[in-house]
Amino acid sequence: MRKSTEQIQKQFQDLVIVRKSNDLIEARYKMTMWEVRVWDKFLSILRKEKEIKDEYKVSIHEIIENYQLYADKRAFQNIIKAAHTLQDRYITNSNISREEFRHLRSHVFASVETVVTRDGDSYILFEVPKKIKPILLATNERYKDFALENFIGISSFYSKRLYELLKQYERIGER
Repeated sequence: MRKSTEQIQKQFQDLVIVRKSNDLIEARYKMTMWEVRVWDKFLSILRKEKEIKDEYKVSIHEIIENYQLYADKRAFQNIIKAAHTLQDRYITNSNISREEFRHLRSHVFASVETVVTRDGDSYILFEVPKKIKPILLATNERYKDFALENFIGISSFYSKRLYELLKQYERIGER
């Protein structure tokens, strides 16, 4: 049975989409899968932004929901630990133009703060370093969208990175 246009639109609206610029996909960084989950949830919030703010709030419960981690009893603690270790991670990006070669190495986040309120709300506050804002902002034609649900069953950082790198060539075949 074929889905109606309304059903397809509803299904698409329910997806959590991560938008990554090609510069970000090609950047070098290494993370655990827990860190990747937090990082991708952060990036999914940026998708609709016209400009990058200095601080973002990410719900811990939404990360658990998006990745269907209900059965993992340590998910909450692993997410908090991953958020704090992300502050120690670096992202490296190089750009070559006719005029210059630029090589950037920056912390992924300037600061990370986890908050748990009395009413059960829990979230992470991320402060974004100024130097990586242009890499995070994927407003031009050089970006790729990924649905978070595609990564639910992936348990390897390298498998996910390979998937992202290959998806860049999906439409063009080569570069």
